[in-house]
Amino acid sequence: MKVSNRYKRKKRPQRVRFRRRYASSLLWRTIKTTWTITKFVVFGALLFGGGLWLGRFWHSSPLLKVQHVFFKGDLPKGLADFLSLHSGQNIFLVPTGRLEKNALVHFPALKKINIARKKDRSIHVTGFYRTPLAYLPDGSEKRAIDENGVIFPIHSDMKSPEHLPSFSGLVSDLERKRMAGALDVIKKNRGEFYKQLKEIKTDKMGQVKITLIDDIVIYWGKFVSQSVLLKSKRIDATLKRFRPIIKNASMRFVLDNRIVLDENFVLRKNEKVVFNAR
Repeated sequence: MKVSNRYKRKKRPQRVRFRRRYASSLLWRTIKTTWTITKFVVFGALLFGGGLWLGRFWHSSPLLKVQHVFFKGDLPKGLADFLSLHSGQNIFLVPTGRLEKNALVHFPALKKINIARKKDRSIHVTGFYRTPLAYLPDGSEKRAIDENGVIFPIHSDMKSPEHLPSFSGLVSDLERKRMAGALDVIKKNRGEFYKQLKEIKTDKMGQVKITLIDDIVIYWGKFVSQSVLLKSKRIDATLKRFRPIIKNASMRFVLDNRIVLDENFVLRKNEKVVFNAR
C-alpha cells in the first residue's frame, strides 16, 4: 500500500542543519570565553586593589614602624650615624645582618656588635670593644692589637689594661696573628711575667727581642705558643739567681730551656754557682 506524498515528513536540507549546529556551538564558546575573561578581570582587579592596600599598610602602618632605637655597650664615635637607624622605619626592612657586618668592617675596634629587633617594636644595638693586648708605637694615632692579631685604634672610652707592652716590627698578618696568640697565652697563664714586658720587637725572620720593664734585653728567638710558658718560667728562675749590674744587660736563648747571660749579670746574695758533673 502506498502512502501519499503529502503525509511524508519533509527532510531539512543538510546545509540548514549544519548552520544551526555551528551557530549553537559558536554562541556557547562566546559565552564561555566571556565568562573566563570576566573572571580574570575581576580577579585582577581584586589582586591589584589588595596589593595597593597591602603596600600602603606595609609602608605606613604604625604597627610595623620602629618606635625606639637603643644603644648600649661599647659605642665608637660615629656608629649611630653610620647605622642610620631611627624611629618611623619599617622594622622588618632593617637589614640587621648587613648592618652588623658593615659596622665591623668600618669600626675595627669593635669585636662584636649585635642589632636585634624586639617585640615592642624597638631596636637594640649593643657593641663590644676588642681587648688591647699590646700597643703599636708607630704612627700618630695610638693603635693596638688583640689576641687575634687584629690592628685597631684605641678609643678614649675604651677600657685598657693598666699595663700594655709595645709591639713593633715588619711582619705578615699571619705571623702577627701567631705572635699575638703566643702573647695571649702568657697573659692568661703568666700574668706577672706579662706585666714585666715593656717592648716586643721582631724582624723579618721572625726573631723576637724582648725588653723588660727593668731594661733587661732578652733575645727570645721564635715567639710561639708551644714554648712561651717554658721560656718565661726559665727567665723567672734565672732572674731569681742573677741580677743585672747595668741597663740593657742581655740574655739569649740557645734552647727553649737554656739561657746564656752576658757579663753584665752577677749572682745575687746567698746564691752559689753549681757546676754539673759530667
